[in-house]
Amino acid sequence: MDTIQRDGFLRDLCAAKKAISAGVSVGRAKASCSVWEIWQNYCVELGLDPFFEAIQDKVPLLQVFAQRVRTGALASSGNPILARSVEDYLRHVA
Repeated sequence: MDTIQRDGFLRDLCAAKKAISAGVSVGRAKASCSVWEIWQNYCVELGLDPFFEAIQDKVPLLQVFAQRVRTGALASSGNPILARSVEDYLRHVA
């Protein structure tokens, strides 16, 4: 993606997030932002772009993210969490 495309994509992503935030509870919107920050930190730790532009097989990276969320290593609370909550984390980033 070139700079112009990336800027357009990020602008549209921001607009989509605002639209979603307007249609969901404040708590849900904050959780989404929190998960995105966790995701970005995870990607930085691995030296990856959070949008996975150069990654062909994204599944193993998402599986490790889910496992670390499940065990609490990447969970907002720092505690192990249930499977359905792991799904929520994945929905926020995938």
